[in-house]
Amino acid sequence: MLLDAAGGGTLGFLNFLLPLHDMSLEDMTPSFLSYSDGFSQLSDGAIDAAFALSGYPAGAVMQAAASNDLAFISFSDGMLEKALEANPVYSGVFIPKDVYGTESAGLAIGVNNMLIVSNSTSPEIVEDILHSIFDHLDEFAAQNANAKQIIPEMSLELSIPLHPGAERYFEARKALY
Repeated sequence: MLLDAAGGGTLGFLNFLLPLHDMSLEDMTPSFLSYSDGFSQLSDGAIDAAFALSGYPAGAVMQAAASNDLAFISFSDGMLEKALEANPVYSGVFIPKDVYGTESAGLAIGVNNMLIVSNSTSPEIVEDILHSIFDHLDEFAAQNANAKQIIPEMSLELSIPLHPGAERYFEARKALY
């Protein structure tokens, strides 16, 4: 099974999920590879599964899907709910079947990405950053497919407090969300 290169975030995520299934890393043979190398090896049949901690569509997964029939590994009944209950920072993520040309859609576990700045960053700069991103999402999404998944109001549901500049940005747009 592909895990990412040493120091990546996949291992922590997997170490959270495996015990929920009474499993550990000792139950498999992990391959610590770069993302692109791992999906290349999945395409070549050198590994059986790849764990992708990424937005979608992910280029390496799309490349693997171009020459292979891929399928999502489904959660056993009740296991996604158990995981979300164990750590409410995670959420269920629906991946339509047309994203990777799979036979059926996938239900994955995910976490929101955050843009983090120093507390000393001026509120005006933070507001400008959020304006540049969130007020131009259509333009951003035209350049980056992952940007289509950005939902600005999800920023109000993070597990850390908002910077004062972010609070001002969202307060000014409260009627939109």
